Amino acid sequence: MVSMRVLLLLVLFVHNGFSFAQDSKEQLRSSSDKARATMENSVGAGAYDEQLPSYPGGTAGMAAYVQREVHYPEEARDAGITGKVIVGFVIERDGTVDSVRVKRGVHPALDQEAVRVVGSMTGWTPGTMKGKPVPVQFTLPINFVIPEKELARIRRKLARKN
Repeated sequence: MVSMRVLLLLVLFVHNGFSFAQDSKEQLRSSSDKARATMENSVGAGAYDEQLPSYPGGTAGMAAYVQREVHYPEEARDAGITGKVIVGFVIERDGTVDSVRVKRGVHPALDQEAVRVVGSMTGWTPGTMKGKPVPVQFTLPINFVIPEKELARIRRKLARKN
């Protein structure tokens, strides 16, 4: 008889616990749906639809353009100066590049070349928010690298001068 009571209590407990879990899931789902509806009504459905600007050919196209257009300044090459110039710029509503600036420079000649190349980029598709074009800030690193053999030759030449 005692084992029958324990079994009955166990069955009731398990049944009520399962029912409670189901109710909690339904309440959570209902609350989530209400929150989503409230947000969409107050902000508007799709309010956060964003599209970043894109360069023709994507990232690969941009890298190819930079590689093709960068001319290593002779002054920096002769001094064996290498490094990464970080350039900031804005893609405007019409897809033009504006406000090009050096965020982290290496050498004035390299910095100037990086700004020149970024400023000459054309053909951007502007970024959009809520379907309308918006200006978007970008940061682009441009590496100035001298092949190792040539760099060694330059360093030897500089060492002889000193």
